[in-house]
Amino acid sequence: MDALTENPTRVTGDQLQDEALAAFAAGDPVIARQMLAAALRLAPKDYNLQYLQSIMLGACGEPRLAEVAFETATQAQIDDHLERLLGDGYAAFQETAAKLRELGMALYQKNQMSLAGDCFRQSIRKDPGNFEAWKMLGLALQHQGRSDEAVNVFRTALQFWSSNAMLHSMLHYALCFGPRDHHELMIEGQRWNAAHAAARMPRPLQHGNDRNPDRRLKIGYFSSIFSQHQLSYFLEPVFSNHDRAAFEIYCYVSNDAPEDPTQQRIQSMVDHWRPVATLNDAAMAQQIRDDGIDVLVDLWGHTIGNRLSAFAFKPAPVQVEWLNYGVTTGLEAMDYIFLADNWYVPGDEALFSEEIYTIGDIAAPFRTSTVIRNPGKTPALDKGHVTFGSYNHPGKITDRVVELWARILKGVPNSKLMLRYRYFEDLVTQKRFEMRFFAHGIEAGRLVFAPHVSGAEYWTSFRDIDLALDSFPYQGYTTTFDALTAGVPLLSYEGDFHRERPTPTVLRNCGLDSLVATCHDDYVARAIALGSNPGELNRLRKIVGPALQGSSTADGAGFTLKLEAAYRDVFRRWCESAG
Repeated sequence: MDALTENPTRVTGDQLQDEALAAFAAGDPVIARQMLAAALRLAPKDYNLQYLQSIMLGACGEPRLAEVAFETATQAQIDDHLERLLGDGYAAFQETAAKLRELGMALYQKNQMSLAGDCFRQSIRKDPGNFEAWKMLGLALQHQGRSDEAVNVFRTALQFWSSNAMLHSMLHYALCFGPRDHHELMIEGQRWNAAHAAARMPRPLQHGNDRNPDRRLKIGYFSSIFSQHQLSYFLEPVFSNHDRAAFEIYCYVSNDAPEDPTQQRIQSMVDHWRPVATLNDAAMAQQIRDDGIDVLVDLWGHTIGNRLSAFAFKPAPVQVEWLNYGVTTGLEAMDYIFLADNWYVPGDEALFSEEIYTIGDIAAPFRTSTVIRNPGKTPALDKGHVTFGSYNHPGKITDRVVELWARILKGVPNSKLMLRYRYFEDLVTQKRFEMRFFAHGIEAGRLVFAPHVSGAEYWTSFRDIDLALDSFPYQGYTTTFDALTAGVPLLSYEGDFHRERPTPTVLRNCGLDSLVATCHDDYVARAIALGSNPGELNRLRKIVGPALQGSSTADGAGFTLKLEAAYRDVFRRWCESAG
C-alpha cells in the first residue's frame, strides 16, 4: 500500500489501480481489494475499476458481492456507451417501451448485443407483456456468451407464452451451449413434444406410400434456407451426387432466395422446389403428404426458423434428423437421427428420442474446393510469439474453456489469444471476456478481439493465427473445416458425450490424431507443447489442408452412396413394419 502510506493526499486513481494489480499478481487479493476501494472513492463511476473490484471480491471468497459488482460495472459501461452513441437523443428513446425496442433492434443488427440487451430489458420494465422484447433479450444474452441468463429469460417467457413453439425451441437451443446435465436436452425436448407436437400426431398412423423398398424413393429435405450459409458446404456435395434415377429429390424451404447463387446451384440439383413460408404447419404437412414423400429429412433442428411443428403431423412414413443440429429434438414423430460412427457413445440411446442410426466415418461431406494451397508459414516465425485463435460463438466459450485457455496462455510466455466472431464487436462483451481471463491471471493485452470479416478476407484472416483451439462441450464444426481449409492446425478434445466428438471425428478422419486430446489436462499439455514449437506448427500448416482434401470428408460421391443406402434401409424397415 505504498501510494497510500507515502503520500495519501496526492495519490491518484491510476496509482492505486497499478498497486492493486501488482498486489493481485503477487497473490494478495485482500490488499488489492483495499486499493481498488480507495481508487473507487476517487472515481466512483469508473467502470474499469468496478470490473476489477468484482474480480478481487471473487478472489476474496465473496461471490455474491462479486456478481453484484460485475453487473454494476456492466451497467455503467453500457450507460456510458449509449450516452456516447446517442448523446441527448438517448433520453428520447427511454420515453416508451416501443422506442426502446426500436433502439434495441437497431443495436442488435449492428452486433452490439450488450447495448441491445439493455434496451430490451428496459423495455420489459415498461411493458412486461411484450413477447418480442423477451425473445430478443434472450437472444442478445446468448450472443454475449451469457447462456445461463438466456436460458432463464426463455424459461420465464415460456410461463407467459407456453404455447409458443418457436420460443420453446430457442430455449432448447440455448441449453446446447452450457456444460449441463447430458439428459437436459432430452428432457426439454420431450417437454417441447408434449406441449407442441403430441396432439398433432395422427393415431393410428396412416401412410399410403407404396411399400416396395426397391422402387425410386421420394426424399424430402427441409431447411429454413438453402442459400449462402454454412449448411451449403455440406449439402452441395450430397445434392450433386444423388442418384436421381433411384431417388426423386424434393426441397422444402422457408426463406426462398431465388437470386442467391448458392440456392440456384442447389435448386438445379434437385427435382422439386417447394417454398413453404406462406403455409401454416398443417398446410405444409399436407403438401408433403400430397407429394408422397417416403423419407423426410429435417436439416434445421430447434434453431430459429425451424418447422418441427409441421413434422409433428408425421406427413412422411419415415422422418430423419440430420446434419445441422446434432442433438435430440425430443420429437416423437422424428424416427431417426443420423450420426457419424464416432459421434455415438454406448449409452447415448438414453439421450435421444430418435433412434440413433450411424451412417459411416463422417456425418457429412464438406466442399473442399476452397482449400488454400499455400497458407504461408506459421506467423510465429515472424512475430516472435504464438497466436492461438478461436472463431467460435461466444456462447461456446464456457468457464471451463476459459480456465483451460488461461492455463495454455500461462504455459506459453508472450503468447496471445485471438477471438474472432461478429458478436465480439461489442465492447462490453470484450470487457466481460477480459475480466473472465483476468480472474485466471491473464492480462487484457494478451487477448485480441479481431474484427468480423467475410468472403476472401475471411479465409486470409486465418493467416494471423498459429493454432486454433476448439471449444467444448459445444464444439465448433464448420469452423473446424474452415481452419483446416485455411491451412491452420486445430486442437480439439474428445469427450465421452456426443457433443464433444464431432471435431475429433473430423481430425481423426484426416489422420490428424495428434491434434485430438483425450482429457482436459492433455488438451492443455498438447497446446503448450505445440505453442512452444513453432517449427512443428509450421510443419502442420503444410499438411492439414491436403489431409482434409485426402480424407473421406472430401468424397461427396462416396458419402452420398452411404446416405442413400441409409435412406433405403430405414424405408425398408417401415415397409416391413406394421406401421
